[in-house]
Amino acid sequence: MGIFMFITFASANLITIGAMWYGLMSQYRYNSGMVLGVHIPPEHAEEPGVTEQVTNARRKMKRFHIINLILIMALSILCFFNMALYVIIWIVWIFAYIGAAIYFNAAMHRKLYDYKVAQGWLVEGQKKKVYIDTAVLTMTEKSAVPYRYHAVVILIEILCVLPFLCGKRPVFWEEMGIFCICAVAVSVTAWIAHVFINRRQHTVYSQDTQKNQQVNYLIKKYTGEALLAMSSCNAAAWVMIAVQALIFNSLNAVIFYSYVALESLSGVVFLVLLFQMYKKKNAILNADNTPVYVDDDEYWKTGFYYNPNDRHMLVADRMQSGNYSFNYATAGAKIWTGIITFVVAGTIVFTVAAMLPLIHVKVDFIMENNRLTVEGGGYKITFDKESIQRAELLDTMPRDNFTKTNGGATETYAVGHFKGNTYGKCMLFIYKGNAPYILVQTDTQTMFFNAKDSSMTKQWYEQLCE
Repeated sequence: MGIFMFITFASANLITIGAMWYGLMSQYRYNSGMVLGVHIPPEHAEEPGVTEQVTNARRKMKRFHIINLILIMALSILCFFNMALYVIIWIVWIFAYIGAAIYFNAAMHRKLYDYKVAQGWLVEGQKKKVYIDTAVLTMTEKSAVPYRYHAVVILIEILCVLPFLCGKRPVFWEEMGIFCICAVAVSVTAWIAHVFINRRQHTVYSQDTQKNQQVNYLIKKYTGEALLAMSSCNAAAWVMIAVQALIFNSLNAVIFYSYVALESLSGVVFLVLLFQMYKKKNAILNADNTPVYVDDDEYWKTGFYYNPNDRHMLVADRMQSGNYSFNYATAGAKIWTGIITFVVAGTIVFTVAAMLPLIHVKVDFIMENNRLTVEGGGYKITFDKESIQRAELLDTMPRDNFTKTNGGATETYAVGHFKGNTYGKCMLFIYKGNAPYILVQTDTQTMFFNAKDSSMTKQWYEQLCE
């Protein structure tokens, strides 16, 4: 389990930092008349005041990314010792890292913008100018990658869960339902994003209509392919899990490794295709001799977009290439930011609260007035002694392919709700490798538990049998 989680988190960390590196560091090159998200006239782009700021900002941002990469990869070693503690640390780190990266980038942007204002390089007549290329607008409804491919992927994902819903494999239907919901959610999101970008991508980059058409078609094509590839890899991961459960009626470690590998591949393929798109896009624009120039830096001076004259809630993000930003002059942007903040904060609090009891798991057995309670890791079960139908002291745990449904499991313990092929829904409060184990079955519940000390486990069993 430790190596599995280490590989999973290490892959996620590399993809996250790699994506942030590319998205942010691309702003430190003078491209399309901008550097660090600030329009700088070509004749001033190489002035010492500009190049010095950009060089210092690039050096600081590189150092920031490298330090974070070394830090989180070193902390990933905790996966082998205390998974719950690492998950808490990782959650805090990921939000702190992304937040700090965005803040530092915005601060450097504002510093360069202030320098531009001080030098008098603002072009007031340009900030409200809007360029429209009617030939590009006619491309809005044309999709380089057909939308129907997304529908095929989603249909396959839904078909794979039907055998479980129909009772062919009743033991796994809840878990398979969760896997299916996650897979379909990703595919539907990719479909929506594809439609949105295809309809909104009609940016005018040049006075040359042919170049505008070429760049916009390039963006639509590669973005559509990237979203479809991501959705397909995600679907393949889910289909593999479903087939394994249907044929073998079990889910082993190899399948979970393969699932994580395919999900990681979906992210890698998505990013690779986007990188190729940006590379080709920049090559076309850098060779353009008739670029358009709109100095709307005033609306981006805080690092975020605020333009009361623009009715769009979402606009292409100048600070992170390929991203979209809210227009905070609109009510919708403020509402959605509030909703997202509430959901993210709630998720963090819930996850940390769920993980804290798992940092140090201790199983307790309490009997008061024939009322028995077993608890550990934030989970507990209570039952009357009279309701016990079966109680056994086992030398080994049954080989029942227990699958975690709501709980915690590492190489040393398993606590919470599980499901077995034979025993069905049950609760485990066990220290792995610390025989013996107590099996208790009531008219409605099944549980396995033990203590770290074998003699204590035997005492608990004797109390049950009194």
